[in-house]
Amino acid sequence: MSCDQAEVQPQIAEDLWLQRKLSSLMATSPPPEICREAYQRLVLSDTIALYLTTDDRDGVVAACYMPQDAILFLAKSGSSDSSYIAESKVFFRELANANGFEDLLPFLARRSCNRVNKRIRKLRHYYKMFGEELLREARKYEPTDTEFSGPWYRKFVQIAQTGNQLDKLSFKQILLHVLTFCKEQLENNIEFSDKPESHRQFAALLYAASALLNSDFYPWLENENCLSRLGRQLEKITDYLRVSRLIKVWRRYGQDTNIKWIADVEQSEVPRTLATAGVGERHLEAIYWRNVHQTTDDYRPYLFRKMDWRFPGWKGEASETITFVPCMHAEIRLILYLMGSFGNLQTRHDETIPIGCGQRSCFACTLWIYEFNRVLQMKWTTRRNNGPPRYDCALPRAEAIVPYVGAEGYQRITSYVHQGIRDAIAEVIREQLGDAVEDYVDDYFRRLRNSP
Repeated sequence: MSCDQAEVQPQIAEDLWLQRKLSSLMATSPPPEICREAYQRLVLSDTIALYLTTDDRDGVVAACYMPQDAILFLAKSGSSDSSYIAESKVFFRELANANGFEDLLPFLARRSCNRVNKRIRKLRHYYKMFGEELLREARKYEPTDTEFSGPWYRKFVQIAQTGNQLDKLSFKQILLHVLTFCKEQLENNIEFSDKPESHRQFAALLYAASALLNSDFYPWLENENCLSRLGRQLEKITDYLRVSRLIKVWRRYGQDTNIKWIADVEQSEVPRTLATAGVGERHLEAIYWRNVHQTTDDYRPYLFRKMDWRFPGWKGEASETITFVPCMHAEIRLILYLMGSFGNLQTRHDETIPIGCGQRSCFACTLWIYEFNRVLQMKWTTRRNNGPPRYDCALPRAEAIVPYVGAEGYQRITSYVHQGIRDAIAEVIREQLGDAVEDYVDDYFRRLRNSP
Protein backbone atom coordinates (compact mmCIF):
# COMPACT_ATOMS: atom_id res chain seq x y z
CA MET A 1 0.00 0.00 0.00
CA SER A 2 1.31 3.44 -0.83
CA CYS A 3 1.63 5.41 2.38
CA ASP A 4 2.21 8.94 1.17
CA GLN A 5 0.20 11.05 3.60
CA ALA A 6 -1.27 13.23 0.86
CA GLU A 7 -2.81 10.07 -0.66
CA VAL A 8 -3.77 8.24 2.52
CA GLN A 9 -5.22 11.07 4.65
CA PRO A 10 -8.40 11.70 2.55
CA GLN A 11 -9.05 7.95 2.40
CA ILE A 12 -8.60 7.61 6.16
CA ALA A 13 -10.97 10.55 6.76
CA GLU A 14 -13.66 8.82 4.66
CA ASP A 15 -13.13 5.52 6.42
CA LEU A 16 -13.22 7.12 9.88
CA TRP A 17 -16.48 8.87 8.96
CA LEU A 18 -18.02 5.51 8.00
CA GLN A 19 -16.58 3.74 11.04
CA ARG A 20 -18.20 6.33 13.29
CA LYS A 21 -21.54 5.85 11.48
CA LEU A 22 -21.26 2.12 12.12
CA SER A 23 -20.36 2.65 15.79
CA SER A 24 -17.54 0.24 15.10
CA LEU A 25 -14.68 -0.33 17.51
CA MET A 26 -12.36 -3.32 17.64
CA ALA A 27 -10.40 -4.05 20.78
CA THR A 28 -6.76 -3.22 20.22
CA SER A 29 -3.93 -4.95 22.04
CA PRO A 30 -3.71 -4.06 25.75
CA PRO A 31 -1.53 -1.08 26.72
CA PRO A 32 1.90 -1.72 28.23
CA GLU A 33 2.10 -2.85 31.83
CA ILE A 34 2.63 0.11 34.12
CA CYS A 35 4.28 0.39 37.51
CA ARG A 36 2.64 2.17 40.44
CA GLU A 37 4.77 5.32 40.17
CA ALA A 38 4.11 5.67 36.43
CA TYR A 39 0.39 5.03 36.96
CA GLN A 40 0.22 7.81 39.54
CA ARG A 41 1.92 10.16 37.07
CA LEU A 42 -0.55 9.04 34.40
CA VAL A 43 -3.61 9.75 36.58
CA LEU A 44 -2.33 13.18 37.62
CA SER A 45 -1.38 14.07 34.03
CA ASP A 46 -4.83 12.92 32.93
CA THR A 47 -6.43 15.23 35.50
CA ILE A 48 -4.42 18.26 34.40
CA ALA A 49 -5.33 17.58 30.76
CA LEU A 50 -9.00 17.07 31.68
CA TYR A 51 -9.29 20.46 33.41
CA LEU A 52 -7.35 22.32 30.68
CA THR A 53 -9.33 20.80 27.80
CA THR A 54 -11.94 23.15 26.34
CA ASP A 55 -15.15 22.84 24.35
CA ASP A 56 -13.32 23.93 21.17
CA ARG A 57 -13.20 21.50 18.24
CA ASP A 58 -9.43 21.17 18.67
CA GLY A 59 -9.46 21.92 22.39
CA VAL A 60 -8.23 18.58 23.75
CA VAL A 61 -5.06 18.90 25.84
CA ALA A 62 -2.41 16.27 26.57
CA ALA A 63 0.12 16.35 29.42
CA CYS A 64 3.33 14.51 30.23
CA TYR A 65 5.49 15.00 33.32
CA MET A 66 9.21 14.24 33.02
CA PRO A 67 10.35 13.66 36.62
CA GLN A 68 14.08 13.69 35.80
CA ASP A 69 13.82 17.30 34.64
CA ALA A 70 10.77 18.35 36.71
CA ILE A 71 9.06 19.62 33.55
CA LEU A 72 5.36 19.30 32.78
CA PHE A 73 4.90 19.32 29.00
CA LEU A 74 1.52 20.36 27.61
CA ALA A 75 0.11 20.24 24.09
CA LYS A 76 -3.25 20.82 22.45
CA SER A 77 -4.73 19.29 19.33
CA GLY A 78 -4.12 21.23 16.13
CA SER A 79 -2.08 24.41 16.22
CA SER A 80 -0.93 26.26 19.32
CA ASP A 81 -3.08 28.96 20.91
CA SER A 82 -1.75 31.64 23.26
CA SER A 83 -5.04 31.75 25.17
CA TYR A 84 -4.41 28.19 26.40
CA ILE A 85 -1.09 29.26 27.87
CA ALA A 86 -2.70 32.20 29.67
CA GLU A 87 -5.58 30.09 31.02
CA SER A 88 -3.22 27.35 32.20
CA LYS A 89 -1.40 29.91 34.35
CA VAL A 90 -4.74 30.74 35.97
CA PHE A 91 -5.42 27.04 36.53
CA PHE A 92 -2.11 26.31 38.24
CA ARG A 93 -2.46 29.44 40.38
CA GLU A 94 -5.96 28.37 41.48
CA LEU A 95 -4.69 24.82 41.97
CA ALA A 96 -2.04 26.05 44.39
CA ASN A 97 -4.63 27.98 46.42
CA ALA A 98 -7.47 25.40 46.34
CA ASN A 99 -8.65 23.61 49.47
CA GLY A 100 -10.77 21.05 47.62
CA PHE A 101 -11.99 20.07 44.20
CA GLU A 102 -15.04 22.35 44.56
CA ASP A 103 -12.70 25.35 44.34
CA LEU A 104 -11.78 24.35 40.77
CA LEU A 105 -15.36 24.08 39.50
CA PRO A 106 -15.63 27.77 38.47
CA PHE A 107 -12.50 27.31 36.32
CA LEU A 108 -13.93 24.11 34.84
CA ALA A 109 -17.19 25.92 34.04
CA ARG A 110 -15.31 28.56 32.07
CA ARG A 111 -13.46 25.95 30.03
CA SER A 112 -15.64 22.98 29.25
CA CYS A 113 -19.29 23.10 30.31
CA ASN A 114 -20.31 21.26 27.14
CA ARG A 115 -17.88 18.41 27.74
CA VAL A 116 -19.01 18.03 31.35
CA ASN A 117 -22.67 18.03 30.32
CA LYS A 118 -21.96 15.44 27.63
CA ARG A 119 -20.68 13.10 30.35
CA ILE A 120 -23.75 13.83 32.46
CA ARG A 121 -26.05 13.04 29.50
CA LYS A 122 -24.30 9.73 28.86
CA LEU A 123 -24.56 8.80 32.53
CA ARG A 124 -28.26 9.73 32.44
CA HIS A 125 -28.79 7.53 29.37
CA TYR A 126 -27.27 4.42 30.93
CA TYR A 127 -28.72 5.07 34.37
CA LYS A 128 -32.14 5.19 32.75
CA MET A 129 -31.40 1.74 31.30
CA PHE A 130 -30.13 0.14 34.50
CA GLY A 131 -31.27 2.33 37.41
CA GLU A 132 -34.42 0.37 38.29
CA GLU A 133 -32.50 -2.89 38.22
CA LEU A 134 -29.91 -1.41 40.57
CA LEU A 135 -32.64 -0.43 43.04
CA ARG A 136 -34.28 -3.89 42.89
CA GLU A 137 -30.99 -5.63 43.53
CA ALA A 138 -30.01 -3.19 46.29
CA ARG A 139 -33.19 -3.95 48.23
CA LYS A 140 -32.22 -7.66 48.26
CA TYR A 141 -28.54 -7.02 48.94
CA GLU A 142 -26.95 -7.30 52.39
CA PRO A 143 -24.06 -4.83 52.71
CA THR A 144 -20.67 -5.92 54.01
CA ASP A 145 -18.99 -4.47 57.10
CA THR A 146 -16.70 -2.48 54.80
CA GLU A 147 -19.26 -1.68 52.11
CA PHE A 148 -17.85 1.64 50.94
CA SER A 149 -14.27 2.69 50.24
CA GLY A 150 -12.71 5.99 49.29
CA PRO A 151 -13.26 9.42 50.82
CA TRP A 152 -16.25 10.60 48.84
CA TYR A 153 -19.04 8.47 50.27
CA ARG A 154 -18.62 10.29 53.59
CA LYS A 155 -19.31 13.56 51.78
CA PHE A 156 -22.46 12.01 50.38
CA VAL A 157 -23.50 10.73 53.82
CA GLN A 158 -23.31 14.29 55.14
CA ILE A 159 -25.64 15.43 52.33
CA ALA A 160 -28.05 12.52 52.93
CA GLN A 161 -28.15 13.10 56.70
CA THR A 162 -28.82 16.81 56.28
CA GLY A 163 -31.48 16.28 53.61
CA ASN A 164 -33.29 13.56 55.59
CA GLN A 165 -32.62 14.96 59.08
CA LEU A 166 -31.08 11.70 60.25
CA ASP A 167 -28.31 11.28 62.81
CA LYS A 168 -27.00 7.97 61.57
CA LEU A 169 -27.49 5.90 58.43
CA SER A 170 -26.85 2.18 58.00
CA PHE A 171 -24.87 1.00 54.99
CA LYS A 172 -28.12 -0.29 53.49
CA GLN A 173 -29.72 3.13 53.87
CA ILE A 174 -26.66 4.85 52.39
CA LEU A 175 -26.72 2.54 49.37
CA LEU A 176 -30.42 3.14 48.72
CA HIS A 177 -29.97 6.89 49.18
CA VAL A 178 -27.09 6.82 46.67
CA LEU A 179 -29.19 5.08 44.04
CA THR A 180 -32.34 7.19 44.52
CA PHE A 181 -30.28 10.40 44.63
CA CYS A 182 -28.57 9.57 41.31
CA LYS A 183 -31.94 8.71 39.78
CA GLU A 184 -33.61 11.93 40.95
CA GLN A 185 -30.73 14.20 39.99
CA LEU A 186 -30.40 12.71 36.52
CA GLU A 187 -34.14 12.70 35.91
CA ASN A 188 -34.23 16.37 36.90
CA ASN A 189 -31.81 17.07 34.04
CA ILE A 190 -29.03 18.48 36.18
CA GLU A 191 -26.81 20.72 34.04
CA PHE A 192 -23.35 22.08 34.79
CA SER A 193 -22.95 25.83 34.24
CA ASP A 194 -21.25 28.90 35.68
CA LYS A 195 -23.93 29.19 38.39
CA PRO A 196 -22.82 28.25 41.96
CA GLU A 197 -25.99 26.20 42.51
CA SER A 198 -25.11 23.98 39.54
CA HIS A 199 -21.66 23.44 41.09
CA ARG A 200 -23.24 22.21 44.33
CA GLN A 201 -25.56 19.86 42.42
CA PHE A 202 -22.69 18.57 40.29
CA ALA A 203 -20.47 17.95 43.32
CA ALA A 204 -23.25 16.03 45.08
CA LEU A 205 -23.80 13.88 41.97
CA LEU A 206 -20.06 13.10 41.86
CA TYR A 207 -20.05 12.08 45.53
CA ALA A 208 -23.00 9.72 44.93
CA ALA A 209 -21.50 8.29 41.72
CA SER A 210 -18.17 7.67 43.45
CA ALA A 211 -19.90 6.00 46.42
CA LEU A 212 -21.71 3.64 44.04
CA LEU A 213 -18.65 2.89 41.95
CA ASN A 214 -16.50 2.14 45.01
CA SER A 215 -19.08 0.06 46.89
CA ASP A 216 -18.95 -3.72 47.33
CA PHE A 217 -22.47 -3.80 45.92
CA TYR A 218 -21.54 -2.67 42.43
CA PRO A 219 -19.13 -5.52 41.49
CA TRP A 220 -21.54 -7.96 43.23
CA LEU A 221 -24.07 -7.37 40.43
CA GLU A 222 -24.28 -10.17 37.88
CA ASN A 223 -25.36 -7.97 34.96
CA GLU A 224 -22.08 -7.66 33.04
CA ASN A 225 -23.68 -5.25 30.58
CA CYS A 226 -24.58 -2.93 33.45
CA LEU A 227 -21.16 -3.29 35.07
CA SER A 228 -19.28 -2.39 31.90
CA ARG A 229 -21.48 0.21 30.22
CA LEU A 230 -22.77 2.09 33.25
CA GLY A 231 -19.43 1.58 35.00
CA ARG A 232 -17.58 3.39 32.20
CA GLN A 233 -19.84 6.41 32.59
CA LEU A 234 -19.45 6.41 36.38
CA GLU A 235 -15.68 6.33 35.97
CA LYS A 236 -15.70 9.15 33.43
CA ILE A 237 -17.90 11.45 35.51
CA THR A 238 -15.90 10.85 38.69
CA ASP A 239 -12.62 11.66 36.93
CA TYR A 240 -13.24 15.27 37.95
CA LEU A 241 -12.79 14.28 41.61
CA ARG A 242 -9.18 13.27 40.97
CA VAL A 243 -8.15 16.91 41.10
CA SER A 244 -8.34 16.66 44.91
CA ARG A 245 -5.26 14.44 44.82
CA LEU A 246 -3.60 16.79 42.33
CA ILE A 247 -4.17 19.72 44.72
CA LYS A 248 -2.12 17.96 47.42
CA VAL A 249 0.66 16.98 45.03
CA TRP A 250 0.84 20.43 43.46
CA ARG A 251 0.97 22.11 46.86
CA ARG A 252 4.08 20.05 47.61
CA TYR A 253 5.88 19.98 44.25
CA GLY A 254 4.26 22.66 42.08
CA GLN A 255 6.73 25.43 42.86
CA ASP A 256 9.59 23.23 41.61
CA THR A 257 7.83 22.21 38.39
CA ASN A 258 8.45 24.00 35.10
CA ILE A 259 5.51 24.14 32.70
CA LYS A 260 6.17 24.10 28.98
CA TRP A 261 3.59 24.32 26.21
CA ILE A 262 4.92 22.84 22.99
CA ALA A 263 4.59 24.81 19.77
CA ASP A 264 7.12 23.09 17.54
CA VAL A 265 4.92 20.44 15.90
CA GLU A 266 2.47 22.45 13.81
CA GLN A 267 -0.38 21.41 11.57
CA SER A 268 -1.87 22.95 8.47
CA GLU A 269 -5.08 24.89 9.05
CA VAL A 270 -6.27 24.29 5.48
CA PRO A 271 -9.89 23.02 5.48
CA ARG A 272 -10.73 19.81 3.69
CA THR A 273 -14.02 18.68 2.21
CA LEU A 274 -15.31 15.18 2.84
CA ALA A 275 -17.88 13.85 0.36
CA THR A 276 -19.78 11.02 2.03
CA ALA A 277 -21.78 9.66 -0.95
CA GLY A 278 -20.69 6.15 -1.92
CA VAL A 279 -18.25 5.62 0.96
CA GLY A 280 -20.39 3.00 2.68
CA GLU A 281 -21.33 1.16 -0.50
CA ARG A 282 -17.69 1.01 -1.62
CA HIS A 283 -16.78 -0.89 1.53
CA LEU A 284 -19.90 -3.05 1.38
CA GLU A 285 -19.23 -4.12 -2.22
CA ALA A 286 -15.67 -5.14 -1.46
CA ILE A 287 -16.69 -7.17 1.58
CA TYR A 288 -19.73 -8.70 -0.13
CA TRP A 289 -17.74 -10.24 -2.97
CA ARG A 290 -14.90 -11.25 -0.70
CA ASN A 291 -17.27 -13.21 1.55
CA VAL A 292 -19.97 -14.49 -0.82
CA HIS A 293 -18.28 -17.24 -2.79
CA GLN A 294 -21.21 -17.81 -5.11
CA THR A 295 -21.59 -15.24 -7.86
CA THR A 296 -24.97 -14.10 -6.67
CA ASP A 297 -26.79 -10.90 -5.89
CA ASP A 298 -29.49 -12.73 -3.92
CA TYR A 299 -28.29 -11.60 -0.51
CA ARG A 300 -27.68 -7.99 -1.45
CA PRO A 301 -31.22 -6.59 -0.83
CA TYR A 302 -31.29 -8.26 2.57
CA LEU A 303 -27.90 -6.82 3.46
CA PHE A 304 -28.91 -3.30 2.41
CA ARG A 305 -32.08 -3.54 4.49
CA LYS A 306 -30.09 -4.68 7.51
CA MET A 307 -27.60 -1.84 7.12
CA ASP A 308 -30.31 0.81 6.56
CA TRP A 309 -32.22 -0.30 9.66
CA ARG A 310 -29.20 -0.64 11.94
CA PHE A 311 -27.07 2.30 10.73
CA PRO A 312 -29.17 5.14 9.32
CA GLY A 313 -27.17 7.37 6.98
CA TRP A 314 -24.37 4.87 6.41
CA LYS A 315 -24.57 5.32 2.61
CA GLY A 316 -23.91 9.03 2.82
CA GLU A 317 -25.72 11.63 0.77
CA ALA A 318 -24.91 12.98 -2.66
CA SER A 319 -25.63 16.47 -1.37
CA GLU A 320 -23.75 15.99 1.89
CA THR A 321 -20.24 17.37 2.19
CA ILE A 322 -18.44 17.93 5.45
CA THR A 323 -15.87 20.69 5.75
CA PHE A 324 -13.33 20.16 8.49
CA VAL A 325 -9.76 21.03 9.42
CA PRO A 326 -7.58 17.96 9.96
CA CYS A 327 -5.48 18.25 13.09
CA MET A 328 -2.84 16.14 14.74
CA HIS A 329 -4.24 15.11 18.09
CA ALA A 330 -2.59 16.32 21.26
CA GLU A 331 -1.09 13.03 22.47
CA ILE A 332 0.65 12.43 19.12
CA ARG A 333 2.01 16.00 19.04
CA LEU A 334 3.39 15.47 22.54
CA ILE A 335 5.05 12.16 21.68
CA LEU A 336 6.75 13.60 18.58
CA TYR A 337 7.96 16.68 20.43
CA LEU A 338 9.41 14.64 23.30
CA MET A 339 11.06 12.22 20.88
CA GLY A 340 12.89 15.16 19.32
CA SER A 341 13.73 16.83 22.63
CA PHE A 342 15.03 13.85 24.60
CA GLY A 343 17.54 11.90 22.52
CA ASN A 344 17.73 9.01 24.99
CA LEU A 345 14.02 8.14 24.96
CA GLN A 346 14.46 5.49 22.26
CA THR A 347 16.86 3.57 24.50
CA ARG A 348 14.43 3.44 27.46
CA HIS A 349 12.66 0.28 26.32
CA ASP A 350 11.66 -0.89 29.80
CA GLU A 351 10.19 2.43 30.94
CA THR A 352 6.50 3.19 30.52
CA ILE A 353 6.02 6.83 29.50
CA PRO A 354 2.53 8.01 30.52
CA ILE A 355 0.63 10.62 28.52
CA GLY A 356 -2.39 12.23 30.16
CA CYS A 357 -5.21 13.22 27.83
CA GLY A 358 -8.38 15.29 28.23
CA GLN A 359 -10.45 12.59 26.52
CA ARG A 360 -10.02 9.00 25.38
CA SER A 361 -7.47 8.58 22.62
CA CYS A 362 -9.44 8.17 19.42
CA PHE A 363 -9.40 4.93 17.45
CA ALA A 364 -6.78 6.07 14.92
CA CYS A 365 -4.48 7.50 17.62
CA THR A 366 -4.74 4.25 19.59
CA LEU A 367 -3.63 2.27 16.53
CA TRP A 368 -0.85 4.76 15.77
CA ILE A 369 0.60 4.69 19.32
CA TYR A 370 0.42 0.90 19.46
CA GLU A 371 2.34 0.39 16.21
CA PHE A 372 4.78 3.23 16.98
CA ASN A 373 5.58 1.40 20.23
CA ARG A 374 6.05 -1.90 18.39
CA VAL A 375 8.39 -0.42 15.79
CA LEU A 376 10.59 1.28 18.41
CA GLN A 377 9.97 -1.21 21.25
CA MET A 378 8.80 1.66 23.45
CA LYS A 379 5.98 2.00 25.99
CA TRP A 380 4.09 5.22 25.42
CA THR A 381 0.67 4.85 27.01
CA THR A 382 -2.55 6.75 27.69
CA ARG A 383 -4.98 5.81 30.47
CA ARG A 384 -8.00 5.40 28.18
CA ASN A 385 -7.79 4.47 24.52
CA ASN A 386 -9.82 2.94 21.70
CA GLY A 387 -12.16 5.93 21.70
CA PRO A 388 -14.70 6.88 19.01
CA PRO A 389 -13.35 7.43 15.48
CA ARG A 390 -12.74 11.08 14.53
CA TYR A 391 -12.40 11.90 10.87
CA ASP A 392 -10.50 15.13 11.68
CA CYS A 393 -7.55 13.04 12.92
CA ALA A 394 -4.45 13.87 10.86
CA LEU A 395 -1.63 11.35 10.84
CA PRO A 396 1.89 12.77 11.25
CA ARG A 397 3.74 13.62 8.06
CA ALA A 398 6.62 11.42 6.99
CA GLU A 399 9.23 14.04 7.85
CA ALA A 400 7.95 14.13 11.45
CA ILE A 401 8.56 10.46 12.23
CA VAL A 402 11.02 9.10 9.64
CA PRO A 403 13.97 10.38 11.77
CA TYR A 404 12.88 7.95 14.50
CA VAL A 405 11.45 4.96 12.65
CA GLY A 406 12.87 5.25 9.13
CA ALA A 407 10.92 5.20 5.86
CA GLU A 408 9.97 1.54 6.29
CA GLY A 409 8.73 2.16 9.82
CA TYR A 410 6.66 5.11 8.62
CA GLN A 411 4.98 2.96 5.98
CA ARG A 412 4.40 0.18 8.48
CA ILE A 413 2.73 2.50 11.02
CA THR A 414 0.54 4.27 8.46
CA SER A 415 -0.50 0.99 6.84
CA TYR A 416 -1.34 -0.47 10.25
CA VAL A 417 -3.63 2.45 11.08
CA HIS A 418 -5.35 2.35 7.68
CA GLN A 419 -5.85 -1.41 7.77
CA GLY A 420 -7.07 -1.34 11.37
CA ILE A 421 -9.83 1.10 10.45
CA ARG A 422 -10.84 -1.00 7.43
CA ASP A 423 -10.86 -4.18 9.53
CA ALA A 424 -13.19 -2.55 12.07
CA ILE A 425 -15.59 -1.57 9.28
CA ALA A 426 -15.38 -5.02 7.68
CA GLU A 427 -16.19 -6.74 10.97
CA VAL A 428 -19.51 -4.87 11.22
CA ILE A 429 -20.50 -5.49 7.60
CA ARG A 430 -19.60 -9.19 7.81
CA GLU A 431 -21.80 -9.53 10.89
CA GLN A 432 -24.72 -7.92 9.05
CA LEU A 433 -24.01 -10.09 6.01
CA GLY A 434 -24.31 -13.21 8.14
CA ASP A 435 -27.71 -12.03 9.39
CA ALA A 436 -28.76 -11.16 5.82
CA VAL A 437 -27.92 -14.68 4.59
CA GLU A 438 -30.02 -16.15 7.40
CA ASP A 439 -32.94 -13.90 6.43
CA TYR A 440 -32.58 -14.94 2.79
CA VAL A 441 -32.60 -18.65 3.68
CA ASP A 442 -35.66 -18.18 5.93
CA ASP A 443 -37.48 -16.39 3.12
CA TYR A 444 -36.46 -19.04 0.59
CA PHE A 445 -37.91 -21.89 2.63
CA ARG A 446 -41.01 -19.85 3.47
CA ARG A 447 -41.66 -19.37 -0.24
CA LEU A 448 -41.19 -23.11 -0.84
CA ARG A 449 -43.73 -23.97 1.84
CA ASN A 450 -46.26 -21.51 0.45
CA SER A 451 -45.80 -22.44 -3.22
CA PRO A 452 -48.61 -24.52 -4.80
